[in-house]
Amino acid sequence: MLGTGGAGLERPRLWLYGDIEDAKGSEEIYFHGQKDLTAHIENDAYWHIKHDQKQRIDNNRYHDIRADDHHQVAGSRKITTEGDVSHRIAGSQHIQAGEATVINSGQEIHLKNGGKVVLEAGAEITLKVGGTFLKVTPGGILSSPINVGQGSAGSGRGRALQLPEGVEPLPMVKFPAKPPCAILAQQEENWIITGAEDA
Repeated sequence: MLGTGGAGLERPRLWLYGDIEDAKGSEEIYFHGQKDLTAHIENDAYWHIKHDQKQRIDNNRYHDIRADDHHQVAGSRKITTEGDVSHRIAGSQHIQAGEATVINSGQEIHLKNGGKVVLEAGAEITLKVGGTFLKVTPGGILSSPINVGQGSAGSGRGRALQLPEGVEPLPMVKFPAKPPCAILAQQEENWIITGAEDA
């Protein structure tokens, strides 16, 4: 059923209800489109979901945010990516972990900086390759037997950054694009429309 807010409301509203035959606790609003869905909101959009939200996309997803993006998660966050991940940050990046930061790479970790790299720890820094190690503590430097020789520096594979695609703005559409609700209500007997004049 469809209805509009009556008199006494601060602003007109459109209300969607489940089928009149739905049992209490089993109400459902179901949308099915044979092809595309387009929504053009000229001001704010607000969703408050009091339970779970699930979304499945069988192809690509594109987000284009022209200002700030805020995410706040009260519990855990789990992400699985089967392919590559590219992050481009034009400014600075700050990460704070309350306990541990663990990175496990199958082949290589390459850190490169055009200026300086500082590793600082309150208790210990250890470099370990096979059975050879070098450990730095506040009390001194400990190491396995050292064999110093000549050689060349190692190198990493370098950066291969992939940038995302943007989202084009929707074209302006002249409204009403379809017949008004009053005409649709005459065509569909199960529509109920209430307005300020009917309140």
